[in-house]
Amino acid sequence: ELNAAITLLALFASLNALKSYIGNKTVSVFTELYQSVNPKEGSLDLGYIRQYFLKVIVSIFLIVGPVLAVSFVLALCVNYLQFGFLFSTKALKPQFSRLNPIKGLKRMISSKSLVELLKSVIKFVIIAGIVIDIVKDNAAKIPYYMTVDIPVSFLFMTELTMDLALKTGLYLMIYAVGDFLYTWWEYEKNLRMTKQEVKEEYKMLEGNPEIKGQIKRKQREISMGRMMQAVPEADVVVTNPTTYAVALKYDDKKHAAPVVTAKGKGYVAKRIKEKAKEHGVEIVENKPLAQALYKSVDVGRQIPEEFYKAVAEILAWVYGIKGKYREV
Repeated sequence: ELNAAITLLALFASLNALKSYIGNKTVSVFTELYQSVNPKEGSLDLGYIRQYFLKVIVSIFLIVGPVLAVSFVLALCVNYLQFGFLFSTKALKPQFSRLNPIKGLKRMISSKSLVELLKSVIKFVIIAGIVIDIVKDNAAKIPYYMTVDIPVSFLFMTELTMDLALKTGLYLMIYAVGDFLYTWWEYEKNLRMTKQEVKEEYKMLEGNPEIKGQIKRKQREISMGRMMQAVPEADVVVTNPTTYAVALKYDDKKHAAPVVTAKGKGYVAKRIKEKAKEHGVEIVENKPLAQALYKSVDVGRQIPEEFYKAVAEILAWVYGIKGKYREV
């Protein structure tokens, strides 16, 4: 709409600016054509007729050429400013789907078609309103100019037509700006994703929540399995006694301090204690130590220095029971 309005306005503005040139050129051209249509006797042959019509075409081009050139260049500039340089042959390719009457009917009754119909009605109302307004303003003059000489009447009708054309172009330009803003808003709205599309994109980026849950459960099972395998090798399991359980192992050849080989809370703590009983690993109840170790030390890590004394006392007691006299 914006391209059409600007092109139309440019066309009428060019006609208005070049009306003197067009008027003079039209008179001179038709005078020349009228004079040349009376050839000398015997010279009206096929070659002369061809030459005459060629002269007619050239004359018409000289009249309307400048106006069309201005409109064409301006239309190209506006289109370039809107969309950039865009060339595609896709629209020229035959598409048999366009011949489908069902699809055609769907296009006719779609919301987009209704919007386009409303736009056409608005344009018709604008043009009709301008015509009625101009006719009302000049209603008293029209009968007079019907009685005067043709050149005077022609000049009046030309001015009337140009007034109509410029006003129409101006109002259509205002309408086109509104249509451009609406089209841009609709384009931006269509780019926004629906809630379902957002969910689908989240699934693609983050993964299906159900699958992620299954993976996490599998990872927990693997982690728990590894911990359960490490419990029999532990020196002691410190408990809370029902909530927490932390398995400790001290190998002075590998580590400078005891290492947490397994830990758990609730059900996992219960399984650690059961595994420890099965393999004869000592279980020591120490509520504050078990809770502190569970919260501050990850599996596979050495205990911090602040726990050395408490853990050393427990290990010394365990080694004493088992007859292992080691320096802790």
